[in-house]
Amino acid sequence: MSKRLSPARTLAVCSLLALSALGADAPGASAASSGAGSSGPAVSSVPSVRLPGYAGPARVLGRHPFALGPMSNVETTNWAGYVAKGHTFTMVRGNWVVPKTTCSRPNSVAAFWVGMDGYTNSYVEQAGTLAMCRSGHLTYGTWWEMYPQTGVQIVGRSVQPGDHITASVWVKGNRFTLKVVDHTNPSNSFTKVTTCVRCKQSSAEWVAERTQSPHGLYPLARFSKVPFSASRVGVGQTTGSITKFDHDAITMINHQGDDMARVSTLRDGGNRFDATWVRAGAP
Repeated sequence: MSKRLSPARTLAVCSLLALSALGADAPGASAASSGAGSSGPAVSSVPSVRLPGYAGPARVLGRHPFALGPMSNVETTNWAGYVAKGHTFTMVRGNWVVPKTTCSRPNSVAAFWVGMDGYTNSYVEQAGTLAMCRSGHLTYGTWWEMYPQTGVQIVGRSVQPGDHITASVWVKGNRFTLKVVDHTNPSNSFTKVTTCVRCKQSSAEWVAERTQSPHGLYPLARFSKVPFSASRVGVGQTTGSITKFDHDAITMINHQGDDMARVSTLRDGGNRFDATWVRAGAP
């Protein structure tokens, strides 16, 4: 039997069109030039732009998903992907190819990320790519977030469909390193080092998401199949694929219970899966 999650109570991720108005020197946290995690091209120090809004945690109804045991099939109104659970995680990493995205509605969003928390608590530590439609105009970017400390921070602004992405979150003590490498267009790459004393690290995720506005969830922008690969997760010195730990598969649904995005079964030893768009949802 599937379990249902209510929509995350989050604010909107504002339009990436605001970036052109803010300019390259707009205030925001700077990306560090040094970092930990996955290998890749040199990571440049890129200024980020703080946008008002969040891509925050989901709120759970029914059986608490932190319960251990066999894999559960979970339904949410904002996430589709996989979640590892049951430990205090210290690393999560994944690769994907930026999908071609179209505006399923004039205002719609599709975000792809790896991260920790937000599944059983109200914290999130996320890094990834984003496609957002505002009045029918589509823009791509790389971003990170440490909710509730900060909102969404847009860094790279020249992301294109077909870009090969590696994203990761590493933790040592209360020090978090969030890293995105765009192997195709390295100028979009960044590393952000920050701290969080209260973050729990109780889950690790690989997710396709639609974000929420003050008036409800955005429709899900239409995207081609997203191949997630090299999905790794760690607890201290122990690392492995998604299947090494208790995990849930998540399907995104609308309020009528219709699928909006779904994931394939895990393959390649639990390292690989696809996320597929089904429908946009309400405008």
